[in-house]
Amino acid sequence: MTLTTHTPAAHQDFARKMQSLMQQGKFQEASALADTAINENPQNRDALYLRAVAARYLKDYQGADVWLQ
Repeated sequence: MTLTTHTPAAHQDFARKMQSLMQQGKFQEASALADTAINENPQNRDALYLRAVAARYLKDYQGADVWLQ
């Protein structure tokens, strides 16, 4: 899946989708979406942070710490 977050509108869409998935408790799906964004742009701070949050909710505490590095 391609997910472009390089424009402000696309970035906002990404953030809304991530927030929605998290609120629904769909942390695996949120992780996958964040992974796609990170693969496209490894410096995407929001994707990195949200990936860490999803990992935390999945009780992957070490993984969450890695994503915050």
